[in-house]
Amino acid sequence: MAVLGPLEVGSGILNFLTPNYAPVAGRAGPADWSYGGGGNYIRPFTSFSQRLVEANNSLGPFGMRLGGNITGRLRISTQSESLGQLAYQDQPWYTTNDGASGYPSKAEWWGSVVKTVIQARDLNTVGHPLIHVEVAIFDPTDPAERYNPPAPWDHILGLGGIMFGSVPPVLGWIIGSLGPLPGEDGFGNGGGGGSGGSSGGSNPGDDTPLPGGGWPGGNPNPLGFLNRAATAAGNILQNIASEIATEYNTTTGEPLSSATEFVSNILMGIEAGEAGVHNHVQHNIQAPDENGSFNHISGETKSNPRDLAMRDGLQQGYAKNLSNGSNLFGYTAGSDSVADGQKLHDTLVNQGIELSVVNLGVSNNGAGTIPFYIHGRTTFNEGNFPGNPNAAPNPNIDSNGNLRIYDTYEYANSNLDGIGNWIGNIDQGIGDEVNAIFDTAPGGVYMYPMLNGAGQIRKTNSGGTPGLSNIVDLQNTYTGVVVTPHNLKQSNPDLYNSLTDSGFYSHVDPSKLP
Repeated sequence: MAVLGPLEVGSGILNFLTPNYAPVAGRAGPADWSYGGGGNYIRPFTSFSQRLVEANNSLGPFGMRLGGNITGRLRISTQSESLGQLAYQDQPWYTTNDGASGYPSKAEWWGSVVKTVIQARDLNTVGHPLIHVEVAIFDPTDPAERYNPPAPWDHILGLGGIMFGSVPPVLGWIIGSLGPLPGEDGFGNGGGGGSGGSSGGSNPGDDTPLPGGGWPGGNPNPLGFLNRAATAAGNILQNIASEIATEYNTTTGEPLSSATEFVSNILMGIEAGEAGVHNHVQHNIQAPDENGSFNHISGETKSNPRDLAMRDGLQQGYAKNLSNGSNLFGYTAGSDSVADGQKLHDTLVNQGIELSVVNLGVSNNGAGTIPFYIHGRTTFNEGNFPGNPNAAPNPNIDSNGNLRIYDTYEYANSNLDGIGNWIGNIDQGIGDEVNAIFDTAPGGVYMYPMLNGAGQIRKTNSGGTPGLSNIVDLQNTYTGVVVTPHNLKQSNPDLYNSLTDSGFYSHVDPSKLP
């Protein structure tokens, strides 16, 4: 199995005899990309040496692993595990010193361009799994164009910029430029991003799964739902900010620090919920091995949970909800991993997440919506459901210091089962499907067509025949929400210090900690 190492970058400016290449601005999404040294993608300054590397390796857009802060490039895979598919390979271009080019450094360029998040096969990992990659798609010729979002976002950003101050570089992930997938009009009808995103792809409307399971683009297009969310958020800020503050105080017993931040956090919650549902879908659409087993797929079993790797801002928003760790006083970790896991559960889930998701996650100035849209009302793990074979493991901290809080995504039932059970008296199959649909709440109801499409693929891959509605065929996904030590310390220093004092990081190389 081919596991590729990082690509070289190439040297900076050599001499006046060798040509160098100015940055290329504009807008280019997945449907537009071509590859190589002169490919159609936006890019920073490149030297003659760097252009040779790009040409020799047929490289495409500049990107960064989501949550990993490791840079690389997109390309079309030539390796058997992912042959012909969009892939990602590490390349340390972010730290390259180009010399006196007269242009911004590559790091400065990356900080200014608009980016989106896509999925690509990871050429640096065994089996080339799908990972989330943040990729540059828009660098306007006129800087003012950077602040020209799709019309619905004018409701928010037109209020003097009070929502974000400016359009954030990750806006593409929020507004839906994620590539084509079944939209709100049903499975197989393509659809594209907004004016800040990609078009519908090279084959819009094609509902044929790619080999091994998957859709062109690898992600849904949630623009319709988020347009309405943005419009509603704008109306809220313009018309009822004071009413929100009053209601927040009534609900939580605490003052609302900022209506603007509150609405921004709600939108981050929506983003986090989407990431969680995508994680569940990507697990379900992967094909079994030659024996028909799915157990090799991350997320399929309790012993191989699937990471939910969010961007830094979402990790930090999530970490605000994990308590301050005060109940760790006097506890010493390290001698009993089972007891340590239970203690982490008590601290992070019982004393943290599950207090934040009360009242639909409006606590912590709205930041509680981030765990609420990921976990729902209850975290389905061993601490909450001891002895349940479907419960995910309790939290842990890996050798790199990454905290993981595990949960089981299940699409079977919910506290709204009365409706489906009543329908089940007439038709049990339809009743089960209704229960499965309600159990997608809150993150999945508006993504029903995409989830139904995933259920269709899972049903087919399992040897069955899909029906009109297939959400009930989705299988549990064991997932782990990842928070890096740096993001945890930045967002929730009290908790980080409590974990450190209690020895939960004692097994981690200090050089990997903040």
